[in-house]
Amino acid sequence: MEFATAPLQSLIVDHTDSSQLKTYVDQLAQQFDFATDEKTRYGTLQVLFPMLKAYLNQLPTPQEKDECLSTILRPIVLSTLAHNALISTESLAAVIKAASQFALTSLVTGTTPTNDSDMCVGHGLLRTLLGQLILVMDIEPDFVDLSPLTFVDNLANEMDIPFYADIKADVTKLKQTCQRRYKSRISMLQDDDNDDDGSSDDGESIATDFSFNTMSTIGATKMTLSDFSQLGLLDLDACLDTLIQFIQDALDSQDQELDQADAWIELIMIVAIAMLPCTNMAVRAKLMNVLLPLVLEWQRRRHDDTTYANACQLLWKRVLQIFGLPATNLLRMETYGLIAKFFDLFFGLDESVLATGQPHIALDLRFNTDFFIILQSGLRSDDSLARKYTTFLLKRVLDFCQTYPSSIPEQPAWTVYFEWDNAMADDYDRVWDEWFLLYDVMHETEVHLVTPVLPRLEHLMSAQPSLHSSWWNLLIYRGFHGDCNSSQKAIWEYIFTRKQPDTLNRIGSQLDFFFNTLWKCLDSTALFAVSGLGLMVSAFGEHVKTFIARLVPSIKESNVRKNFLQQMIHHLAHVVTSHILIMYTLEGLAECDDCACWGTEELKSLRHLLDRHHRFETPSRKRFIRKLGLANFVRFTDPAALSFSDIAKTVSSLVSDLGMTVDDPAFKGIHTWLNTKASHAMPIADMENNLLERMNAYVNGDMGSDIPFTVLDNQALVLTRSALFFILDENTKAVDKNKLNRLLSTFSLKIQNDKIPLATFNRLLVLLSAFSNEACQCYKQGGGSALDITTLLSWPPATYQYLLKRIESEILSSEDDTATDDKLLQCLLSLMAGILKRNALALDSSRDELLKTYHERLSVLLALSNKEKNPNKELAKVTHLRTLAYVYKLAMELNVDCLPLVSPSLDFVANLPLKRVPDLVRLRIWGDSMSNFMRYKWECLEAMVRYTIQGYKDKEDKLPFDPSAVFSEALDQLESASDIGAEAIINCMGVLLSLPWEKDVEVINMAVTYASTVLNEYLQSSKVFPVLIRGIINMIIQPRLLCDPELNRKDGPVKKVIDTILDIGDWRPFIVHDMTVVLHEFWSSHSPQANASMLLYTKEIARLLTFGPLRDREDQKLDAAMYRKLASPETLAKTDGSAAMLLNQNDYVVRVMMNDLILRLDIDNEQHREIAIKIMNDLMEMNDKPEYYETVYINTAVYRFKVRSWMSILLLLRFVNSDQAADYINRILVFTHKETNISVRVYMEWIIMRLFLIFPEQLPILYRELEKADNKPSLAVSILTVCISLGAHLDQAVAGEYFDKIFVLLAPWLIPNHYTVRLYAFTAWEKNWQMCQERGYSHGLDSNPIVQGINRFAQVHPDYVKMKDRMQEQYYLAHFDPVKDFNLEFIFREFLHVFSIAHNERIGSRAFLRVNKEPIAQCPFSNPDRQSLYSSADPVEQLPGMQPSEEGKDILDESYQKKITPWEVMLETDIDLTKALVTEKKRRNEIIVVASLVDRIPNLAGLCRTCEIFNASELVVHSLKVKDDPYFASISVSSEKWMPMSEVRTDDLEGFLLEKKQEGYVLCGMEQTTNSVKLGEYEFPDKCVLLLGKEKEGVPAHLLRLLDQCIEIPQYGITRSLNVHVTGSICLYEYTKQIQWRQQQLTLAPPS
Repeated sequence: MEFATAPLQSLIVDHTDSSQLKTYVDQLAQQFDFATDEKTRYGTLQVLFPMLKAYLNQLPTPQEKDECLSTILRPIVLSTLAHNALISTESLAAVIKAASQFALTSLVTGTTPTNDSDMCVGHGLLRTLLGQLILVMDIEPDFVDLSPLTFVDNLANEMDIPFYADIKADVTKLKQTCQRRYKSRISMLQDDDNDDDGSSDDGESIATDFSFNTMSTIGATKMTLSDFSQLGLLDLDACLDTLIQFIQDALDSQDQELDQADAWIELIMIVAIAMLPCTNMAVRAKLMNVLLPLVLEWQRRRHDDTTYANACQLLWKRVLQIFGLPATNLLRMETYGLIAKFFDLFFGLDESVLATGQPHIALDLRFNTDFFIILQSGLRSDDSLARKYTTFLLKRVLDFCQTYPSSIPEQPAWTVYFEWDNAMADDYDRVWDEWFLLYDVMHETEVHLVTPVLPRLEHLMSAQPSLHSSWWNLLIYRGFHGDCNSSQKAIWEYIFTRKQPDTLNRIGSQLDFFFNTLWKCLDSTALFAVSGLGLMVSAFGEHVKTFIARLVPSIKESNVRKNFLQQMIHHLAHVVTSHILIMYTLEGLAECDDCACWGTEELKSLRHLLDRHHRFETPSRKRFIRKLGLANFVRFTDPAALSFSDIAKTVSSLVSDLGMTVDDPAFKGIHTWLNTKASHAMPIADMENNLLERMNAYVNGDMGSDIPFTVLDNQALVLTRSALFFILDENTKAVDKNKLNRLLSTFSLKIQNDKIPLATFNRLLVLLSAFSNEACQCYKQGGGSALDITTLLSWPPATYQYLLKRIESEILSSEDDTATDDKLLQCLLSLMAGILKRNALALDSSRDELLKTYHERLSVLLALSNKEKNPNKELAKVTHLRTLAYVYKLAMELNVDCLPLVSPSLDFVANLPLKRVPDLVRLRIWGDSMSNFMRYKWECLEAMVRYTIQGYKDKEDKLPFDPSAVFSEALDQLESASDIGAEAIINCMGVLLSLPWEKDVEVINMAVTYASTVLNEYLQSSKVFPVLIRGIINMIIQPRLLCDPELNRKDGPVKKVIDTILDIGDWRPFIVHDMTVVLHEFWSSHSPQANASMLLYTKEIARLLTFGPLRDREDQKLDAAMYRKLASPETLAKTDGSAAMLLNQNDYVVRVMMNDLILRLDIDNEQHREIAIKIMNDLMEMNDKPEYYETVYINTAVYRFKVRSWMSILLLLRFVNSDQAADYINRILVFTHKETNISVRVYMEWIIMRLFLIFPEQLPILYRELEKADNKPSLAVSILTVCISLGAHLDQAVAGEYFDKIFVLLAPWLIPNHYTVRLYAFTAWEKNWQMCQERGYSHGLDSNPIVQGINRFAQVHPDYVKMKDRMQEQYYLAHFDPVKDFNLEFIFREFLHVFSIAHNERIGSRAFLRVNKEPIAQCPFSNPDRQSLYSSADPVEQLPGMQPSEEGKDILDESYQKKITPWEVMLETDIDLTKALVTEKKRRNEIIVVASLVDRIPNLAGLCRTCEIFNASELVVHSLKVKDDPYFASISVSSEKWMPMSEVRTDDLEGFLLEKKQEGYVLCGMEQTTNSVKLGEYEFPDKCVLLLGKEKEGVPAHLLRLLDQCIEIPQYGITRSLNVHVTGSICLYEYTKQIQWRQQQLTLAPPS
């Protein structure tokens, strides 16, 4: 109703006086107050405001006007803007507009007030509105992070804003009033009579609801913002709308005097900027999009450029504060939008630019470092909106530089991030265009769009003009954080293959980028994983290694390179979590040149990596990381920056756990480094003196008895390991006694002093023990003889006598109640044993007497009662038991018989208890104490039993104790034992079971049950499980138990343990090997007892013959790779290409031992014959499972099981007699009929050949099979293969008859429609004819016209001649000999090599030699005469390039007998090709579709169907297994039966394409490149290979370079690419159309 306002006002002015107007206004105001509906209220306002304006115009003075407005307008405004006002949007807008206009009029006509009574309506309204905003900022915690009130206070005071102090006072008063009312309301709710009667005139002041989590604290009472709102405060949106309307009206009234409004608007600007970090999106949008632009426009119009620039600077300051919020604060992301919104205002891009052509820049962000930091932050962000805003801003900056070149001052203060030169504007534009292209590409999900553009990254790094390195860092960062893993991998690969020194220098010099971006993104073990190979066999990891090796030398500045290497070791030790990245990085560093830069701190990090990194805890990883650490230590350590202590500690860590000798490369490396590099900074003499000082400090140090043994031992090891390198003689092979004596002079004097305290003595013994162990280990090979402590030290016998007495006093004293530390006790006992072992020492007493004395004293100590319940006396029992065990072990080792061999000692120790006294439970965990006690008690008992057995070596049946009684006690205690205690009991039980006594089956069963229970508790413990399982093996798997039939029956304990170990062995390596060693040792004796035992275990032997699960867990693969990296070159050379190359596994040895066992069975021994036949039957029974013949792929577990089975059957074949021969031949033929795997069938065929050669009387079976015309093609081919080699080896007596029949039987097989069958029939014919002639049986056949015709045809037919030449290259068809090749090397290694079976399945003859070197007459280790053939044998899974005749081409492309193509193709030979579907033979188009890069089943199935329809010659896929997928068959609608398919793995694709290129094919690829041709414009050649790319990534770059032509399909829509199946189909159609057109042209062409 705006149109009615002016006419109504004019009408009122013309026809009413002031009194009437006053009456109308009052009545209308009253009507508004009592209106009950919005229609009435809004209508009232539409009349009221024109009438009020008319009335005000008739009032003579400003004071009267203000009084009227205060009376009429103020209540309406407050009630309308109130938080809980129920008013329509139209009414609210009308009130806001009226309030704004009247306030502005009041400010224009009024005077500046001096106090509250002088304040006009305009001042009052603005004061109220701004007061509400300030109150909100005070009580709203969403503003706390950036302190908005402090921001306003500082600026208002700095700019001397009038009325601000009054507004703050009003806010404080309002807040207090609201709080009092809130407190009073709470008191009333709680029925509190003590009401607060405080009141305030400002109860109608206003604020609004802003959020639901705001609170203000009043003492202990919390008041939320909604509570403030309920007490009569205003709506925040309404307040902001009123201020916006006020400024808009002020801008529209520029011709009026607005000085008073100017100060208010300045304060509004400050408050609005302060409120920008507001979490309410609607409020923030209103501030950013409306209020602040209006305020800045006011500043620009009313003030000079400096004031406007200050306003922009103020806004920028607030933006920076918002950006400075924590990254987790969502408000921080609003920074980019804020800058984008105010960009034009900052750069003066308004309507004035159109008039002048030049902007008036208020804030030039091009020279602001913070601006570019914000830009790069947004460009790095994973938030797409942030990237969008910052990309927009950067492009705006560049566009501004180009559009307004004069805006750049003469001497610009550019930041390091950005600069511009008008003279080089085009160059800058080109560089930035390149940058934006790369930035877009880094977000691509199609790798084929990423790869071709990556070379521009390197160009950008060196481009001129150059960009700051942070810009290309940013590109790489975004590439690493993209959404496509394949694109990320492509970027990684690109970076790692850079070789330009300048590029590498730029990457390596940016340390922050390298470590915080590059290596941070690499810190993922998954990046290095290769399916089927694991982690350490990773091409990606090798790229990382070579990249580091190239990068470090390329860093030009020496200081930067040193900083890089220093930071690298810190980063690897403390930041990187992936152990794979650490190892590959250290491998790369180890290939770099020397650079002395590692000091004290770096060596600390190196030691942390070696000793404390949680990912290097397994033995193989420990050794490998130390190997790498050593290589890097000698390259990068700076001796001048180190103290001797640093060197000693690091050397100790490096050689720890290595078992080092003087001949080891590790020892030589450190020794060389010390004598070359280190000696330059610190002469060897000085190092020796330093070592001497530290040795003396250790010896003379004042150390208390409470220092842990571990601390002492670590210190002693550091000193000892360092000393190893300084006590060598001139030949660096043996110890220089003079150097050693000088080093240990103080130590020798000190230890011989009988006055030193026990703690000092023990400390010296720790050093002596460490020195003895380390030195004897290191020099045992270098010195030529074994060393011990007495040969190292030139001490008199008295010294050793003294040491023994001190040790005795410590461990054999009844007076000392202190328990000896376990590790210290071990140290004392080992030293005592070392002294007693030396005969050369003239001790006061003989060793026999000493050992006897020790035994007596220990027996007394163990028998002492503990009436006072002293816990240390109970713990001392462990010390005495350990010592007693040592005494017995020494007595056995020294072969002395001075100790008693009586039963009471055994019974006493077996029944010795550990009493649970109260103080003992408080001192230690009872379970740990009991486990320790049980362990050492039973270790002591085991030593006593073994000593007794040694004393009764030939009289075991007359032992002085009852083994069954001790075993019974062990059984009772095993039931409640755990971990180490159970281990000791089981070991002792094993010794007891080896003795001759009556063993009850139930008792042994109970022992197995208890042991298994303990074992199950520790299945996942890598520390406890191995020792427990080996203990059980030693306990049960021993000859005496294996000979007992009762214990070995089906449910007996021995068989139960063997079966359990075989089951566990499927996932735990080594344990089956340990058991097999024991079994092989016993069974290979071939004694009657061993033979009887083998008869009971033929099924288990069959399992062992085929044992060897796939160890394909990642940790197992990693361990295997670790062992290979640690192995010597000689070891690697010996194991290469065989199962022995898996150095962390020995499953193959199990098979070797069992095959060796069956090889050495005696054919003349009836027991052995029975064993062999049973094993053969068991193996066949194990193979006779339907699931073993359904989709079993090469190198899978089932596949390997079958190959192993038939290998062993081949070895056992000699035990078949003439009565059994026919049965076995027929059984094996059944298996051959079912088998689809090539390399399994060849062993079956070999077995059949040998059976016919051994039993020629069974040849009629062969003849009958050849007569069966309905045999399955695959079986027919196998029968024909058997015929190939028989003629050369049949006995003279039957050879003539054989040749008379074989050609008649072979002739019909030369004519079937099945090409593969015909082919092998021809091969069998030719081989037999050749043998027939050589052996002189061709007379009579030479003149046969049929034979002559067949031979003539075979010699001249081009397809057969060509195929015959190619077949000569294949070992199995051309050279295989079933007799001469019958040797272990061929059976277990070379034959597997011929058929490309995995390396880790092949076993060389050396493995059999290691088990038993005795020659085997029936099957030699190898055949030297055939070795030259073996070494040249090639895999024959495929015969690429063969061209069959037209009628057989479609079959041969996919199948050339089972020996040549994968087994999946052999399934196709079972199709009846005589059906009408294929009667019409057509020549296939010479286009090969290569889809090896395609992996989705629907795409492959669709391509198969399309290829078959368009008559393509071949479809190449990555795996023929896809045809077995039901989903494939449903889409392809059985087209795979008629479509020739072959398998080429992705890794082999490059070789395949090159081969096709050599055969004359033109290589075409479907890819969009810079030189690609549109499909309709390209003329396809006749012979064409069409390469299809991956579904997302396209064709890889390394294959693109091989292509002769890239083809693209024109696209006219928005979608970027076609589905790969659709793409291939379109191309095939275009090719077929062109070929048809050419053929038609040839047909229509007139004859020449």
